[in-house]
Amino acid sequence: MIMNAIPQALKHAITMGIGMFVALLGLVKAGFVGRGEGGPLTQLVPAQVASAALVVIGAMMMSAAAHVDWSDRATSVPVFLTVALMPFTYDITAGVGAGVISCTVIRAAQGRWREVGASCGR
Repeated sequence: MIMNAIPQALKHAITMGIGMFVALLGLVKAGFVGRGEGGPLTQLVPAQVASAALVVIGAMMMSAAAHVDWSDRATSVPVFLTVALMPFTYDITAGVGAGVISCTVIRAAQGRWREVGASCGR
Protein backbone atom coordinates (compact mmCIF):
# COMPACT_ATOMS: atom_id res chain seq x y z
CA MET A 1 0.00 0.00 0.00
CA ILE A 2 1.16 3.56 -0.58
CA MET A 3 1.14 4.42 3.15
CA ASN A 4 3.86 1.82 3.75
CA ALA A 5 6.09 3.61 1.23
CA ILE A 6 6.09 6.86 3.23
CA PRO A 7 8.95 7.01 5.75
CA GLN A 8 7.92 7.15 9.41
CA ALA A 9 9.79 10.43 9.95
CA LEU A 10 7.76 12.07 7.18
CA LYS A 11 4.52 10.82 8.72
CA HIS A 12 5.55 12.38 12.05
CA ALA A 13 6.50 15.65 10.35
CA ILE A 14 3.15 15.85 8.56
CA THR A 15 1.32 15.16 11.81
CA MET A 16 3.29 17.89 13.61
CA GLY A 17 2.67 20.35 10.78
CA ILE A 18 -1.06 19.75 10.85
CA GLY A 19 -1.09 20.10 14.64
CA MET A 20 0.83 23.38 14.53
CA PHE A 21 -1.48 24.72 11.82
CA VAL A 22 -4.54 23.91 13.93
CA ALA A 23 -2.88 25.58 16.94
CA LEU A 24 -2.15 28.67 14.83
CA LEU A 25 -5.78 28.84 13.74
CA GLY A 26 -6.83 28.72 17.39
CA LEU A 27 -4.38 31.50 18.35
CA VAL A 28 -5.59 33.68 15.45
CA LYS A 29 -9.21 33.10 16.40
CA ALA A 30 -8.46 33.96 20.06
CA GLY A 31 -6.75 37.19 19.01
CA PHE A 32 -3.29 36.32 20.30
CA VAL A 33 -1.76 36.26 16.83
CA GLY A 34 -2.62 38.73 14.11
CA ARG A 35 -1.28 40.41 11.02
CA GLY A 36 0.97 43.43 10.98
CA GLU A 37 2.35 44.52 14.34
CA GLY A 38 1.38 41.31 16.10
CA GLY A 39 -0.99 40.54 18.89
CA PRO A 40 -0.90 41.12 22.61
CA LEU A 41 1.78 38.49 23.18
CA THR A 42 4.33 40.33 21.04
CA GLN A 43 3.70 43.55 22.92
CA LEU A 44 4.48 41.92 26.27
CA VAL A 45 8.09 41.17 25.33
CA PRO A 46 10.36 44.21 24.78
CA ALA A 47 12.58 44.19 21.69
CA GLN A 48 15.73 44.13 23.85
CA VAL A 49 14.67 40.85 25.48
CA ALA A 50 13.83 39.29 22.13
CA SER A 51 17.22 40.37 20.75
CA ALA A 52 19.05 38.83 23.71
CA ALA A 53 17.16 35.58 23.20
CA LEU A 54 18.14 35.54 19.54
CA VAL A 55 21.81 35.99 20.45
CA VAL A 56 21.64 33.04 22.87
CA ILE A 57 19.89 30.89 20.26
CA GLY A 58 22.52 31.87 17.68
CA ALA A 59 25.31 30.87 20.05
CA MET A 60 23.64 27.52 20.66
CA MET A 61 23.32 26.98 16.91
CA MET A 62 27.00 27.81 16.35
CA SER A 63 28.04 25.04 18.75
CA ALA A 64 26.95 22.62 16.03
CA ALA A 65 29.59 24.13 13.72
CA ALA A 66 32.25 22.17 15.62
CA HIS A 67 30.81 18.97 14.16
CA VAL A 68 31.03 20.13 10.52
CA ASP A 69 33.72 18.49 8.40
CA TRP A 70 35.35 21.73 7.24
CA SER A 71 37.87 19.86 5.05
CA ASP A 72 35.06 18.57 2.81
CA ARG A 73 34.15 21.44 0.51
CA ALA A 74 30.86 19.79 -0.50
CA THR A 75 29.74 20.13 3.10
CA SER A 76 31.55 23.24 4.29
CA VAL A 77 30.53 25.59 1.45
CA PRO A 78 26.75 25.11 1.93
CA VAL A 79 27.15 25.39 5.72
CA PHE A 80 29.18 28.59 5.39
CA LEU A 81 26.72 30.14 2.94
CA THR A 82 23.81 29.30 5.22
CA VAL A 83 25.47 30.73 8.33
CA ALA A 84 26.88 33.82 6.60
CA LEU A 85 23.87 34.86 4.53
CA MET A 86 21.30 34.77 7.34
CA PRO A 87 22.66 37.78 9.25
CA PHE A 88 23.90 39.68 6.19
CA THR A 89 20.58 39.51 4.35
CA TYR A 90 18.37 39.73 7.48
CA ASP A 91 16.48 36.78 6.03
CA ILE A 92 16.55 33.21 7.31
CA THR A 93 15.05 31.84 4.10
CA ALA A 94 17.81 33.40 1.99
CA GLY A 95 20.47 31.63 4.05
CA VAL A 96 18.72 28.28 4.08
CA GLY A 97 17.91 28.59 0.39
CA ALA A 98 21.53 29.36 -0.50
CA GLY A 99 22.68 26.37 1.53
CA VAL A 100 20.21 23.96 -0.06
CA ILE A 101 20.83 25.20 -3.60
CA SER A 102 24.62 25.19 -3.23
CA CYS A 103 24.54 21.71 -1.70
CA THR A 104 22.43 20.42 -4.57
CA VAL A 105 24.63 22.03 -7.23
CA ILE A 106 27.89 20.85 -5.65
CA ARG A 107 26.67 17.28 -5.17
CA ALA A 108 25.32 17.16 -8.74
CA ALA A 109 28.61 18.51 -10.13
CA GLN A 110 30.49 15.82 -8.21
CA GLY A 111 28.20 13.11 -9.56
CA ARG A 112 26.90 12.47 -6.04
CA TRP A 113 23.37 13.75 -6.70
CA ARG A 114 21.84 10.69 -5.01
CA GLU A 115 23.29 11.90 -1.69
CA VAL A 116 21.25 15.10 -1.71
CA GLY A 117 18.60 14.85 0.95
CA ALA A 118 17.17 16.57 3.99
CA SER A 119 20.61 16.76 5.61
CA CYS A 120 22.59 17.37 2.42
CA GLY A 121 24.21 13.97 2.22
CA ARG A 122 24.95 13.19 5.85
